[in-house]
Amino acid sequence: MKTAIIFDCEFLCLEGSQRRYWCAAHDPDPVIAQIGAARLGLEGDFPVLGTHKAYIPPKD
Repeated sequence: MKTAIIFDCEFLCLEGSQRRYWCAAHDPDPVIAQIGAARLGLEGDFPVLGTHKAYIPPKD
C-alpha cells in the first residue's frame, strides 16, 4: 500500500510576527516547539496507519 506522511509544526514566536513574515527588525527566528505527524494509506478511505507527536524543548 502506498502511504503519505502529513506533518504540522507549532512554533514559538512574538505576537504579530507571522503577519510581518518574521521580517521586522525585532522579530527573532521562530522556534519549533512541537511536531505532529500522521501516516495515511493512499487507498480506499485513506486509513490512519500511525501517528507521532514530539515536543521540542527550546534552547538558548
